[in-house]
Amino acid sequence: MHAVGDAERSASPRCVHQVVARDGVALHVREYPAVPAAGSGLLTAPRTLLLVHGAFEHGELYDHAARYFAARGWRVLLPDLRGHGRSGGTAMHVRRFVEYVADLRGLLREFDADPARTALVGNSMGGLATARLIQNADRGGPAPAAAAALCSPLLRIVTPVPIPKLLAGKVCRLLRPRTRFAAPRNAHDPVAAARPHDPLRRTAVTASWFFAVRRAVKAVWKDADRIATPLHVMQSGADRVVCPLAPGVWINEVGAADRSCEVLPGANHEVFQEPDWRRHAARLAEWFETRVPAAEGLAAAGPAAELAPAARRAA
Repeated sequence: MHAVGDAERSASPRCVHQVVARDGVALHVREYPAVPAAGSGLLTAPRTLLLVHGAFEHGELYDHAARYFAARGWRVLLPDLRGHGRSGGTAMHVRRFVEYVADLRGLLREFDADPARTALVGNSMGGLATARLIQNADRGGPAPAAAAALCSPLLRIVTPVPIPKLLAGKVCRLLRPRTRFAAPRNAHDPVAAARPHDPLRRTAVTASWFFAVRRAVKAVWKDADRIATPLHVMQSGADRVVCPLAPGVWINEVGAADRSCEVLPGANHEVFQEPDWRRHAARLAEWFETRVPAAEGLAAAGPAAELAPAARRAA
């Protein structure tokens, strides 16, 4: 559990939406309105932050982080990826990794996020999806955001897969792509291991999903030089879920002139689940706030309780 102060919680109401993707999958999205500065009726920094969770988990685990950024004046979008949490779609299954990328792009359009005042934060596999989003955009299309950060991104798979299981998976990918394989229990991350009974947590992946992720990992290295968006990587030093050395190598291949990578000594895989998560969030917020301009004179929304889901359709 994370300490979220009463003032911070009451000042950061949220709305819940169901956004329908182009292929009909309903995506569960939490929206946290930006909170104006104390004593002010105007939002001094009504920027948008898209916060993307990792594999097997869901956005609710990042509610505390979303409220933190909202309290700093950001409108935060916190979705459950397809096949995760309360979103629709087959659990832990995609035919191609670009399905995640297309969903994120559609959400930014649906919520009218101005690219010049938008930032992205991707965690673990969500970091891989975020990287692919800015790589695809930087092929010549419009950039989806003014800056992006990846927290312990999935840039290299470290859990070994036995050869017989790998071969069986390849056969299933071709003949029965929805065949499920149990994911290895994450005993190396104390926070993740402490919540095995989370009813929204996924525990198995399809053969198609596994190989789609493998292809995306290869592509994120091949296309590293296509990234022009300012990028910061925050890597946990004690990470045993993804390779902690990969970001330091990969960042040197990134095409953006404004790129950086920092290692958090002793931190476990999930940066926003660490005891000192606020310190890490503050560092990211400060980095973003020097790169993402704030709008001027936007009136703040009044306080509101959490709303019932509202249906929306992605463009």
